[in-house]
Amino acid sequence: MLKPIHVIVFFTLFLSLTTLTGHPDYYYARSPLESVEWTCLVAAQWWFLVWLDHKIIDVSQTKYPSLDQLGKRVLFSYPLMLFSSYIIIVSFDFLGAIFIFGDHYFINIPAFIANFIGAILISIIVLPTFEMLFSKKVSQRIAMENLELKRRNLQGQYDTLKGQVSPHFLFNSLNSLAGLIKKNPELATSFVDEMAYVYRYLLKSNEQNKVTLKEELKFVQAYFHLLKTRFQDGIQLETDLPEEDETIFIAPLTLQILIENAAKHNIVSKKRPIIIRIILEDGCIVVRNNIRKKTNLMESTKTGLANIVSKYKLLANDDIEVLSESDCFTVKIPVLG
Repeated sequence: MLKPIHVIVFFTLFLSLTTLTGHPDYYYARSPLESVEWTCLVAAQWWFLVWLDHKIIDVSQTKYPSLDQLGKRVLFSYPLMLFSSYIIIVSFDFLGAIFIFGDHYFINIPAFIANFIGAILISIIVLPTFEMLFSKKVSQRIAMENLELKRRNLQGQYDTLKGQVSPHFLFNSLNSLAGLIKKNPELATSFVDEMAYVYRYLLKSNEQNKVTLKEELKFVQAYFHLLKTRFQDGIQLETDLPEEDETIFIAPLTLQILIENAAKHNIVSKKRPIIIRIILEDGCIVVRNNIRKKTNLMESTKTGLANIVSKYKLLANDDIEVLSESDCFTVKIPVLG
């Protein structure tokens, strides 16, 4: 990456070579020692000049840090650069003439004009170069800030989505428990125990963005036990997944939400049970269930499927595929890496 020190070194070498090769009869006609001393002085002259110009520009950039304040930076920097460049050129020429060559140094109009034009040209070249570096630095900083803001925004959205799962699950579980208490108090007690186990997993999963498929399947089996307690043979779960594969990940509670939706939106009966199948197909986890839609379905909170869609958009920037046919409802979930 190009840095200010690289620019300083480049201009120092460029200006030094231009100066030293421009008047060989003057610079190299003396003794070898004088020639070496003058070469070092010229290099020091241009190093100090470009370094000081950089410091002036740095002050202006600190004073006017916005990209749209270019005009103010130029009005602040250029006069100072022009003045300092001229003073440095004249000063080093004076030092060289007096202490190296032992010549008398006279200020005359041609020398004044030549040095002033040199200061103008140098400032014109150096100022845009450092401005280019500054603009690139600011643009990179703005891009990084935007990425960080986007990341925080997405994380905030994801945290909000995770928080929606707990109330959603609790609401539906309590509704199921309320119905079960009236029908079978003994089963209600067992239901509460299973519900406590499931809820512990739910709270734990809220601390993670993804879990292994093996972990999620263990939770699903426990959750499905709650449904079986209520619906008996009216609902069935069939899985054909590589449970032992620790490299397959999924967003937590994804399968639970889909199973819950299948039970909530369909008529569950022993004669025509709801069959939920979970398989791995073409790199996706496929959840499929037959459809027997309820005719008097209460208005849904609509946080279930939308929750899954949003989570995968945030976690993997990927879409899930939802297929709703006349007799079958299918959701294809991409595997997380």
